[in-house]
Amino acid sequence: MRDSISAANILVVDDDELDVTLLRRACDDLASGAPSIVWAESGEAALARLLAAPEQPPTLILLDYSMPGRGGIEVLTAIRNDSALAAIPVIILSGSRSPADVRNSYLSGANCYLQKPEDLAGWKQMMQLISGFWLSFAELPEPAR
Repeated sequence: MRDSISAANILVVDDDELDVTLLRRACDDLASGAPSIVWAESGEAALARLLAAPEQPPTLILLDYSMPGRGGIEVLTAIRNDSALAAIPVIILSGSRSPADVRNSYLSGANCYLQKPEDLAGWKQMMQLISGFWLSFAELPEPAR
């Protein structure tokens, strides 16, 4: 088990500011400490951030499936095609329940596909589960050098 969830940093890539606000509030309420949340409001902004400092990657990426410009699958493909970033766990978040979207996400290299919660209570539950598994128990790769 990891020593500190609060040492984790999560890159949230989402064009919906309300969803990001709810996610941040949900993380503030985590019993084991809040991870650092960095927000990129577009796929382009996320890739610029990731490519500018590949030696300091996020612990985990929460990536919206549907965004204007570079959507989630395009961003995921770029991450998986970059050797310095390819091992970062990526969780797709979406409002869609479409089996085609779920399948497309996994075929593109997503580690998980989650339905976006509709309220703060749902975000709290989701972030508790994410932090419990991905930030506490899962063995995550060291950054590529």
